[in-house]
Amino acid sequence: MDSVEVVILLGVILVTLAVSAVALVRTSRDERAVIAEIDAARESGDFGSLVARTGIPWPQVGETLMAERIDLISVDPARIDAFLSVHDEDFVIEHGWTDQFQADLVAGTEYFAKRAVCLPGTWLLRIRADGATPRVDNAGFITVSEQRESNETRPTLGMQLRSPYRGVGYMSEALPLVLQRIAADGCAPVQMTTAAANEAVVALAQRCGFGEVERVAHRLPNGAVVPSIVYEWPAPDEQGATNPAER
Repeated sequence: MDSVEVVILLGVILVTLAVSAVALVRTSRDERAVIAEIDAARESGDFGSLVARTGIPWPQVGETLMAERIDLISVDPARIDAFLSVHDEDFVIEHGWTDQFQADLVAGTEYFAKRAVCLPGTWLLRIRADGATPRVDNAGFITVSEQRESNETRPTLGMQLRSPYRGVGYMSEALPLVLQRIAADGCAPVQMTTAAANEAVVALAQRCGFGEVERVAHRLPNGAVVPSIVYEWPAPDEQGATNPAER
């Protein structure tokens, strides 16, 4: 069994354990219907008709964005398990999940993962092999998904880097690539929320041209309240500037 098969197998196992930090509501009948349609499309390979029925613009299969040391690979519906494999034990602890929360929202995880795969979509972060650095296929991810608040729908960015690969600048290479793609696809502005104490992400957001929108008290599933910052890109006072690589 090669490394890719191991990762996919791990993803299949973890789908019963991990749920997305963004999908915070039980799966509705409409959401289950979307899941059923996506599963049918995966089996038949007919993603074109799925787009027409659901309005989900699937990315090109295997589309890759390249930086100096990493690649970002678009997640087509057949690679959902690889995306879920990034939600490891550290992710569960950091986001304050409880056993009951996980049990309640397994279906919600599946819905979120599939619904999030839209342009610019869901990108797996792959570290390229270089000398003593081995190749890592699923070191993290960046997602851009639709978040609904009241009657408003807005693109929201989420990102996660597995703990062994933090602190060496991989996400600093990855995020500008996705922001450029967001601008090219006309999806800007986009928002993201991070813990105010997460100095690394706060610094990254500022370097990439995000502007602070508001400070909120974000409640985790385990009841903990985390002071958080909502950011928007481009910054509200710089909506015309859309090239983070030049900031």
